[in-house]
Amino acid sequence: MSLKKKLKGLFKKDSGILDLPTVQKYIETVTNNAGLQVRFDPDIPAPCTSKNTLIIPSFNGGMTQDDLKKLRWWVLHESLHHTKGPEAFKIGHEELGFDARHSPLAAMWNIFEDCRIERAGSREYKGDTRIINDGWRVLAEKERPKLEEVLKNANPEMMKLGAA
Repeated sequence: MSLKKKLKGLFKKDSGILDLPTVQKYIETVTNNAGLQVRFDPDIPAPCTSKNTLIIPSFNGGMTQDDLKKLRWWVLHESLHHTKGPEAFKIGHEELGFDARHSPLAAMWNIFEDCRIERAGSREYKGDTRIINDGWRVLAEKERPKLEEVLKNANPEMMKLGAA
């Protein structure tokens, strides 16, 4: 084997770099296992969920490793909602009328449910724990300044929630 091939294989193996075809295959596998559809759309700025379809921005050359880590976390997280807690949708939205955007109680319930489904899902596959941890780390680093700004002017109940 040539030195160039050895170095290329070593770099990829040891660097943790995620290539786009691997990530796309991961997304298709995880969503399929959860009974969800996935659609890649060049016209949306961020991933979103529409009932049983995950809509993901089409891959482009501007994606970073952190973008891919967030995307893998998001796909796994949304899929876990459907496999580890679909009853929570009905309880939260239909029965309790929770809207996490306007209610501290609903936001807390949503956080607990998110943690519950991620812990339940990560017990099955060891690699899921790393995907979840990597995604939250990247999200927390990016969103912390925004959260601090929002909480600076929030009502006392939301400040307590933010501190928690």
